[in-house]
Amino acid sequence: MKKKVIVLAMIFFFALHFGYGVDEASTKKIEYYENGQRKAEGFYKDGEKHGYWVNWDESGERESEGEYVKGKRHGVWIFFNESGLIGGEYEYNEGKKHGQWISFYKDGQKRFEGEYKENKRHGTWRWWYQDGKMMFYVTFKEGKPNGKCIYWYENGIRGYEGEYKAGKKMGNWKKWYESGELKYDEIYQEDRRQGRWVNWYENGMVRYEGEYKVDVPQGTWTRWYENGRKSEEGEYKDGMRVGKWTMWYENGIKQEEGEYIEGLRHGNWTQWDKDGNIVSEEIYDEGKLVVKIK
Repeated sequence: MKKKVIVLAMIFFFALHFGYGVDEASTKKIEYYENGQRKAEGFYKDGEKHGYWVNWDESGERESEGEYVKGKRHGVWIFFNESGLIGGEYEYNEGKKHGQWISFYKDGQKRFEGEYKENKRHGTWRWWYQDGKMMFYVTFKEGKPNGKCIYWYENGIRGYEGEYKAGKKMGNWKKWYESGELKYDEIYQEDRRQGRWVNWYENGMVRYEGEYKVDVPQGTWTRWYENGRKSEEGEYKDGMRVGKWTMWYENGIKQEEGEYIEGLRHGNWTQWDKDGNIVSEEIYDEGKLVVKIK
């Protein structure tokens, strides 16, 4: 990193003093902040920035440097952090992000690395934590995630993993707690939830389990408390609750039970207290309470 800064300083010196990338038709220009501090220095040609330019912040620290061609960034541009070290190396082609992009933390450790093609992310991109451990990995195609995607927690435990196709989630996706315990196991088809879905508590007990068809809950769904006892269970049809549904207290005592028709309570519904005593009996007609017996 130190050698690279020295080389860049030499390029900067020759570029500004000997007109790197410019010809006799170019005019050197220096811009200033209101406080008199130099803001930018470079060359103009035919009324446009053309050639090597350097930018500074108001305190006099270098911010960036690179080349313009006909008013557009071109080639490798270097950006600096508050410590004066390289914060990023980004490639442009006629003003568009094109080529390798690399960013660094203040201590010089790589933050991310990837490639652009015509302003769109392309190929494999990687992100790192400041200690050098991998944070995130994903492949892009024409600006959209395409292929394997993996995220890691800072402790090195895998956080989630799955695949994209043209920017949409596809197939099996899994997520883990920082402890390493599996949190969910899900299936997607073109970004829509599909098939069997399972979610776990961090202690390994199942939180819920059910099935989706084209992003809509279908069939039997069951939810549990963290202690392993059921919380509720019933059927879905086209995303709406139907048939018999039962809810339980955390101590295992039945809390409520009744029927649904197209997502609406219908018929007899009974509620119990935590000791198992009936506290309410009601009759519904397509979501409307018609009789309260107790």
